Amino acid sequence: APKRRNSEQASLRRGGGTPQGLNELVAHHLECHSNVLKRIRRTHKSTSAIGTNHGFSIDRDVFSATIAISIVTRVIHMLRHIVLLGLSEDAGVEQIEAMETGLGELTSVIPEIEAYSVSKDLGISEGNATLAIVGDFADEQAYRVYAEHPVHLAVIADKIKPYVTSRSAVQVHID
Repeated sequence: APKRRNSEQASLRRGGGTPQGLNELVAHHLECHSNVLKRIRRTHKSTSAIGTNHGFSIDRDVFSATIAISIVTRVIHMLRHIVLLGLSEDAGVEQIEAMETGLGELTSVIPEIEAYSVSKDLGISEGNATLAIVGDFADEQAYRVYAEHPVHLAVIADKIKPYVTSRSAVQVHID
């Protein structure tokens, strides 16, 4: 099921899916949690609260809504990986183009990449990084596939690392 979910998510994000596809995906996840909800309803027939026997109380409907919201949030949020590289003076036009080409080719090798861009700084402000890399992924697992992929690691080792003087990276959730 996770493989199907990721492929459906990817299809939706690439514009290939429909709102109906998203609704079906959310319904699938809600169905997975239905046994828990049924057990809660059976156990707490006389009250609308959950957990009263354990020293806390949560309304059944609030609990159900919380599960639904967490599912939708997981479906919609993607991960963005942003890298800024400072490069040495030895990195000339030819080396930078080789970096851009090598990184750009990753999209044809690593299907987990949803969107990817590599851009050279415009040189407008002093002290900026030389190269910016931005990649979008369905989730952390997809990002890790990319990060650990042998072709990606080879591009870093062969074309980028020899010229890097500084590196800064961040991974964030995006809508």
